[in-house]
Amino acid sequence: MEKILIIDDSDGIRIQTATALQFENYQVFTAADGLEGLQLAHSEKPDLILCDIDLPRLDGYYVLERLRSSAEFAKMCFVFLTGKNQPEEIKKMMLHGADAYIAKPFSLEELFGIVKIQLQKRKQDRLRHDIFQQFFTTNFPHELRTPLTGIISSTFILDNGLRQFRGHNTTLDENIMGLDEFEQAINAIRSSAERLKHIAESFLILSSIQSIAANPEEIRRLRAKVTEGGIKDITTSIFFNEANKFERSKDDIVIDMEESEIAMSSEHIYLLLREIASNTLKFSQNGTPIYIEGRLQQQNYVLTIQDNGIGMREEDIANIGVPFRQLGRQEHEQQGVGLGLAIVKTIGEIYGHTISFYSKPGAGFTISLLMPSAPIVPE
Repeated sequence: MEKILIIDDSDGIRIQTATALQFENYQVFTAADGLEGLQLAHSEKPDLILCDIDLPRLDGYYVLERLRSSAEFAKMCFVFLTGKNQPEEIKKMMLHGADAYIAKPFSLEELFGIVKIQLQKRKQDRLRHDIFQQFFTTNFPHELRTPLTGIISSTFILDNGLRQFRGHNTTLDENIMGLDEFEQAINAIRSSAERLKHIAESFLILSSIQSIAANPEEIRRLRAKVTEGGIKDITTSIFFNEANKFERSKDDIVIDMEESEIAMSSEHIYLLLREIASNTLKFSQNGTPIYIEGRLQQQNYVLTIQDNGIGMREEDIANIGVPFRQLGRQEHEQQGVGLGLAIVKTIGEIYGHTISFYSKPGAGFTISLLMPSAPIVPE
């Protein structure tokens, strides 16, 4: 049962709010002043605190600052109950670290809605933390160790060959490391370094777009953007470029698309399609087709990408896009940190896309995106 602490010096508000929340199956604790509220917070460890600002002994801002200064309460849900709903007061509440506020007087429907949203966010944060922690204690050391081992071992090979070459003081011969071995070592170093670079870039990209996803004003600004160039040309260019990286023939890419511009920034359409292309090419075999279809549907554009790769189980579909979780790793050894589809889903959320996934083990993978289109402006 989730715990809620109410801190308010009004007996009527405190009792009525507590009673209503208890009927919703929450365990509720109450305090009539700031000092008592702080003490109960430390002893009961509530999941959410509803707190008035003007309180006896310690005011609400001081209570929040004291709690936020402790790592134990850094991620706790804190909601102000207040009659101060002027813009400057709202700004002050957010700057102090409140998650939300409820303006007095409030309805029970409003109260339940805010409580439910904040507790759901806390559950999601815990899930992300658990996945993040699991990833860094299991998969991440492997993901770093593998390319680093490749780099280090390759440098030993090169160093050994160089020592032999210097010892003979002549050109390489059959008794010394051959040029092919030197070339293999250099390629191994380059490949491992590129893998480490990709891991670092994926973290930075996901962090950046998650920050945007939490900023409503930035989301509104981005949704007014239009891609520079048609979706067909952009998709073709990205998939052909990624095919080269995976040493795949362009003949594997089968494109049947109508042209249209999309209501999103060119930077984000590039990131979205690059991650989809990389994921599709990585988990399908050379010589098998990847079908890309795009159709205008009124004010939307439907883009569907289908491969004939390894696919995945139905139970894994729900976890697609969860950061730091690689799906089907037990069945298929794979490189990467599982951030590609997390980037795709987050960009989709920013622009209000509907993204659907279909897959079965051994029967390929299909991703479908419903994106707002934009009319092509005549030159």
